[in-house]
Amino acid sequence: MSYNFILSSILFLFIFCFMILLYYSWQNRESPLIVSYGLGVVAAFFYTFGYAFQLLSTTIDQMMFWIHFQYIGIPFGPIIWVIMILQFTGNGRFLTKKTIALLSIGPLYTLTAHFTNEWHHLFYRSAALDFSQGFPLIVLDRGPLFYLHIGYAYSYHLIGIALLVYFYFKSNRERKKQAVLMLIGSLFVFGFPFIHSIGAMKVPIDISPFGLVFSSLF
Repeated sequence: MSYNFILSSILFLFIFCFMILLYYSWQNRESPLIVSYGLGVVAAFFYTFGYAFQLLSTTIDQMMFWIHFQYIGIPFGPIIWVIMILQFTGNGRFLTKKTIALLSIGPLYTLTAHFTNEWHHLFYRSAALDFSQGFPLIVLDRGPLFYLHIGYAYSYHLIGIALLVYFYFKSNRERKKQAVLMLIGSLFVFGFPFIHSIGAMKVPIDISPFGLVFSSLF
């Protein structure tokens, strides 16, 4: 069994976990916080499902198709994170139409920049195949619009972290535990992609989808 098939099988197992978590969310959909959580799981599902098939692809065209599929969910992770944290910390009153519209600028930018890349090549400059791992992997030369996407996504992450830390210090012991679990979960959902995006760790595959299921569980 090839290495990429094993990795894809692991991701398909994670997808099954997402389906269970989505079922839980649906059963508790009366809570706005759980609805936001469910939407976050949906975003993670698109990323994980797309990457599982990307690992099984053999051509650049096939891989780009599944990368496009992943970007149906990727841009919405940061905004869902902020909304969920505002609800969790009791700041749901700030979720006005104006606030949501402002927060939506980031995801809409990423969607536009990514799906119009063939016109300007500023999100990804080029794509090539790498066979050094024994199976084809896509190597993307990231452009300035990609790093702008990274910048706004992690600014959303930092907003959520700041709200959680503030909430931790003013809460009782039980709520402190919940805040800590969410902080740990955020390391998986944002820490792994950050390491991969900036190339801080020389890992041939995208490790981000492998952290999403742990984030969702936390």
